[in-house]
Amino acid sequence: MPSTYTIEYSALFRKHSHTTHFTTDDPVAAEEFVEELLERGFAIRAIKHDGQDLPPRQFDRVIRTAAELLASQRICASLGIKADEEQNRFGFSAAFRRTVASGHALSPRSDLSALQTARKGSKDDAAATKAMATAIAEHPFLRGLKPEHLRFLADSAMYMRYEPGDIIFHESEPANRFYLIEQGHVSLEFDRQDEPPAPIQIIGPGDVLGWSWLFPPYHWHFDARALEPVTAIFFYGTRLREQCEMDHLLGYELMKRVAQVLINRLQATRKELLKAIR
Repeated sequence: MPSTYTIEYSALFRKHSHTTHFTTDDPVAAEEFVEELLERGFAIRAIKHDGQDLPPRQFDRVIRTAAELLASQRICASLGIKADEEQNRFGFSAAFRRTVASGHALSPRSDLSALQTARKGSKDDAAATKAMATAIAEHPFLRGLKPEHLRFLADSAMYMRYEPGDIIFHESEPANRFYLIEQGHVSLEFDRQDEPPAPIQIIGPGDVLGWSWLFPPYHWHFDARALEPVTAIFFYGTRLREQCEMDHLLGYELMKRVAQVLINRLQATRKELLKAIR
């Protein structure tokens, strides 16, 4: 099963309060929920990953990041400016860049030994950061990027793990994620309602999963299902897209790589269509 995040919170009613919780397997939804709790002034009692409380440093990073993103939204709305101008003038929208690559404040732990020790302290955080940066630099999709671009990506990354049969995303859902496959294989499929899904392509280590975050209307065009235990490096597509708007060279480099992925997908779809016709 996918990793789960639980936020325990309560609202104060005079002298009484009642603690409840919100659980999700989507780190984006978890972060957005924390941001909403801060906006509404609810008491945040705990943030847990797979049933374990986040260490204090990671807990504080979650709160700080959510608070800075909330401040960015309020400034943009009040002044009628965009995120890039807000960042240049006030710096809040850059909050997500400062998360460590062990990875993100809400990051699941991978099976890699360097990441299993991330709860032990700053020394292990540095080792996990280095391991993430190395993994990103060596991934075929990102090989050859400039060091400053690799550093940005490492600061924005986290590990995700899926078990066989897990649906990573569904067709037509909002596309806000981007994955670099490290281990395992994923089936890309078209849903056919009452019939078995139609396979498009099987991707594996060294491949990239997800390009729809880069193009309007930002919805997935197929289903993605884990065929075996899958470990992948995860990025927030919306935040990556925002950075590409500000750093056109990074945007150009990623666009070139995504274009090649699209060509490969089209060729794979063409082959499946020819099989279906015969």
